[in-house]
Amino acid sequence: MAYIPEEREEERLGGVQADREWLVEYIIELPDENPIRLVTILRGAQMADVQGRLYDVLRAQYASETRLDV
Repeated sequence: MAYIPEEREEERLGGVQADREWLVEYIIELPDENPIRLVTILRGAQMADVQGRLYDVLRAQYASETRLDV
């Protein structure tokens, strides 16, 4: 994941970090299938927030898989 900060005044909120949009590119590897490369936009204040949201989405989308490598 990568983050490029934007210098917009409305995002600063007086020292409180606002949620930002992150462009997330990832590869899913399922057993016995070709890797799937995906790109999505997620919101979060920090990379850890976005990573957690990505894992939540993947757990919901691939709930029946016993193993999912990202």
